Amino acid sequence: MARATSEADYLDEVCRIVVEDCGCNLAWVGFRSQGAARRIDPVAWAGVASAYMRTLVVTWGEDPRGQGPAGQAIRTGKPSLFNDLAADPTFGPWRKEAKFRDLGSSVGLPLMDGREAFGVLAVYASEPDAFGEAHVRVLDELAEGLARGILTLRLRESERRAQEALRVTSLHLQRLNDELEQRVQERTKDLVRANEELTARILDRDRAEEALRRSEEKLRHVQKMEAIGTLAGGVAHDFNNLLQVISGYSEMALEKVEADHPIRGLLETIQRAGQKGASLTRQLLAFSRKQVLAPEILDLNTLVGDMEMFFQRVLKEDIRLAFDLHPDLCLVEADPGQLQQVIMNLVSNAKDAMPKGGVLTLRTACAGASIQLSVSDTGEGMTPEVAARVFEPFFTTKGVGKGTGLGLSTALGIVEQSGGSLEVASRPGEGTTFTVVLPRAEGILAPRESPRNADRELGSETLLLVEDDAGVRHLTAHHLVASGYQVLEAPDGPSALEALRSHPEPVHLLLTDMVMPGMCGRELAERVTALRPEIRVLFMSGYPDIAQAAEAEGPAGAVLITKPFDRARLLGAVRDTLDAGPATPA
Repeated sequence: MARATSEADYLDEVCRIVVEDCGCNLAWVGFRSQGAARRIDPVAWAGVASAYMRTLVVTWGEDPRGQGPAGQAIRTGKPSLFNDLAADPTFGPWRKEAKFRDLGSSVGLPLMDGREAFGVLAVYASEPDAFGEAHVRVLDELAEGLARGILTLRLRESERRAQEALRVTSLHLQRLNDELEQRVQERTKDLVRANEELTARILDRDRAEEALRRSEEKLRHVQKMEAIGTLAGGVAHDFNNLLQVISGYSEMALEKVEADHPIRGLLETIQRAGQKGASLTRQLLAFSRKQVLAPEILDLNTLVGDMEMFFQRVLKEDIRLAFDLHPDLCLVEADPGQLQQVIMNLVSNAKDAMPKGGVLTLRTACAGASIQLSVSDTGEGMTPEVAARVFEPFFTTKGVGKGTGLGLSTALGIVEQSGGSLEVASRPGEGTTFTVVLPRAEGILAPRESPRNADRELGSETLLLVEDDAGVRHLTAHHLVASGYQVLEAPDGPSALEALRSHPEPVHLLLTDMVMPGMCGRELAERVTALRPEIRVLFMSGYPDIAQAAEAEGPAGAVLITKPFDRARLLGAVRDTLDAGPATPA
C-alpha cells in the first residue's frame, strides 16, 4: 500500500501478488452496489480469466447469481469456500466458464468496514479442495489487510480533497481580503481627497466655488448617463412631432418663396434648426441603442469610397487623406445611413486631433468572420485616462462650445446596435486609431437605389389619416392632397372607425400614428383590417420602442415610417405601400 499511488493501482497489485505468489489461477476484487439489482462490480483482477471478468455478472442478493463465493461472502460477512466448482450446485451460473478456464475451487473473502462488507476478494485455484483451513485463514487475513488498505487510501483521498478545498477556500478568502483592503484604500483616498477639497474651499472662496462647479458638473454627467437611455426614448415621440411640424412647414414655405425674397433666409434658418434637432434626436437614440435601423447588405469598401468627396470637404488642406482598402468585397449588414454617420463622426474626430495637419488613413480588412474599418490619425494621441472615457456621453476634451461630447458615444451606440464593437488604440504623441468591427455578412449585395421618379409619387387613392397631433395631421394631409390623394382625417382611433363606416367607397391605405390616447395604432389597424381586409397599413411613429415592434406585431403587410420625415419620404412610403398590392387579412 505504501507504494500505491491510487486505489486502482493498489487493487491491481494485490490481485497480481495473490496469483503470482500464492499459486492461484485467478483473483479479483469487486465492490457491492446499493441498487435494487445488488450487483457486485469487479474493479481489479489478475490471472487466466482477465478477459472474462469484463462480462462477469455477480450479485450479492438471494437470486442464483448471488449464491457464489463472492455473493455469499458479502451477504454473510464471512469467508465462503467452494471446494469443487464442478460439483457444487450453487455455482451453476458460472460452471461452464470455470471448466473452460480450468478453475476447480474458489474462496470468497469479505472486505469489511466494521460490521458490514463493502466488497469481496475472490480467489480461484485449478484443483478442487485447493484451499484448506490454513489457506483460508491466511487469505482472510490478507482480505482484512486489503480492506484496511482500501479504507486508508480513501481516507487519504478524502483528506487530500479536504486540504485542496481548504487551500482553494484560503486563496479565495485571501483574494477577498485583498480586494477589501484595496477598496478600503481607495475609499480612504477618496475621503482624504474630499477632505482636502473641503479644506481648500474653506481657505479660498474662489477655489471653493470652482470645486463646487466641477462637482455639480460631474453629478450632472452621472445623472445624464443614468437617465439618457430612458429620456431619449421618452422624449423622442413628442419632440419628433414638433420637428415634423417645424421642418414640414418650413419646407412648404420655402417652395412658395422666391430665391431672392428677404424672408427666404429666415425660413432656411428655421429649416436648418429643425434638421439639427432631428440629428440630435437621432444621436441620443443611437447612444441609447433605440434608433430604428434599416439594415441591408453593403460593401464597406464602396461605402467608404462614396464618401471621399465628403472627406475632402471637411478636411483642411494640411491633412492628407489616405486609403488602404481590402481588395475583396467587405460585406456587412448595417444601416448605410447610420454607418455613414459613424464614419463621419470618426473622421471629424480625427480631423480635430490634428490641428497642425497630418495624415488621416481609412483602412478595411477581412479577418475571419469579421470585417474591420479603422480610422487612424497622426495627431496628438490620448493618455490612457482620456482613452478610457472617450466613449462616455458628453465627455469631450474640446473647448466650451466646440463639441457636444456625443459624437463617439453615438458611433458606439450605432455599431453595437448593428452587432459590432468599436475599439480605440492611442498613445500620447503617436496618434489614435478607432476600429469598427462588424460581423461578416452572408448574402447578396443590396442594389443601389435609383433616383425616385417624382411622377411616381402622385396618386389618386383614398387614404385614412389618423394622427392625434393636429399640426402633424394637417401638414401630412396637405402633402397628400397636394399629390392627388383623397384624404379622410381623424384625430384618434374611434373617430377613424366612424369615418371608415360612414365612407362606403373604397379606402386604400390606413396611415396611422402608433402612439395615441385611447386606442393605439396597432389596435386601430387590427380593427380597420377586420372591417376592410383589402386595406394597406402604413404606421408612423417618433417613438423608437413602439416603432421597432410595429411591423412585427401589426397586421400582415404593415409598413413603418419614422418621424420626422420630409414630404419626399412620406410620399415615397405611401406609394411603395400602395404599390405592394392588396393586404393579406391578418
